[in-house]
Amino acid sequence: MLGSEPHSDPNTASESDTPLSGPEPFVALRLLVAGIGGVGGYFGGLLARRYEHDPAVEIRFLARGENLARIRENGLRVIDPDGEFTARPALATDDGEQAGPADVVLLCTKSYDLETTLEQIWPCLTPRTLVVPTLNGVDARARIEALAPGLPVTNGCVYITSRLTAPGVVENFARNQKLYFGRISGGHSTGETAPGATQAAEFPDPAHSAAPTASPTDTPDLHARLDQLQGLFRGAGIDLAIIDIHSGE
Repeated sequence: MLGSEPHSDPNTASESDTPLSGPEPFVALRLLVAGIGGVGGYFGGLLARRYEHDPAVEIRFLARGENLARIRENGLRVIDPDGEFTARPALATDDGEQAGPADVVLLCTKSYDLETTLEQIWPCLTPRTLVVPTLNGVDARARIEALAPGLPVTNGCVYITSRLTAPGVVENFARNQKLYFGRISGGHSTGETAPGATQAAEFPDPAHSAAPTASPTDTPDLHARLDQLQGLFRGAGIDLAIIDIHSGE
């Protein structure tokens, strides 16, 4: 088993389930950036800087080791061709339990760390947590869906020239940085167990939770949520495009 059933405590689930589904675009939205390296550090840094004092949006970092220690102590230093700034997330941690339920997870770890990272952030997932992977390779979405059937997952792609140059310091060396999120039409979850996992993770029964019964990437609700995220990211100065991807049965 990857882990126990994703977070579904009724005392907290309602708080994290509502931000992307109500009439207001964002109400105390919690976005977790998992993996603070070249990609997660740069885009997470932009988000943390923009929404540091916004009570409606909370940006949290999942990092580790010396990188985490420096971020906690001094904030995340972000350098690009236009200058530099220090980003201070609402929370920086290496503990999924402490990070708590998230409305959106921007998954920026290395491809070979995917299964380990999913286990680490398991306490952050609810039936409505939207996961956007930016990993190298084309199978990230299928691997996540196999481990957590029913979890809303979209495709993600990033173009950027950046890296973690020192603990707590991310540098973007060019002005070529863009995120793409994919809306899937006609797609479906494989339902298979991902490589390295012993069994597909248990997920709350759709009949007793907010989890969709059909493909979570093929719903008007998800499309609306991605459009809202586009506004959130562009508000932070991030060039984000939403692309409709047609996938056969």
